[in-house]
Amino acid sequence: MKIKLISLLLPIFMFVSCEDKVKEATEATACASILANAEQTMEAANSEFEAKVDAGTATKADCDKFVTIIQEIVDCMPEGAEKTEMQSGITLTSANCSVFPS
Repeated sequence: MKIKLISLLLPIFMFVSCEDKVKEATEATACASILANAEQTMEAANSEFEAKVDAGTATKADCDKFVTIIQEIVDCMPEGAEKTEMQSGITLTSANCSVFPS
């Protein structure tokens, strides 16, 4: 009985394991792409948000969008001082998004 149960469950565990590896590989590929374009993405997001702030048209949604873009980059960064510093900046910016009109 135990052998039957094991033989029935083993393919399920293998499938789940393979699915996790595919997901990890997909996420790693996505992060590699995000990090490869990080500088240009940050500059574009910053320029767009800054222009709206300077024009007085920035909204909370614009701020949240900016934070989301930068957070996606930070999430892919390797652990270290730069990531910690960037995360602190995101936290501060995110907290200040509430000052913009909805």
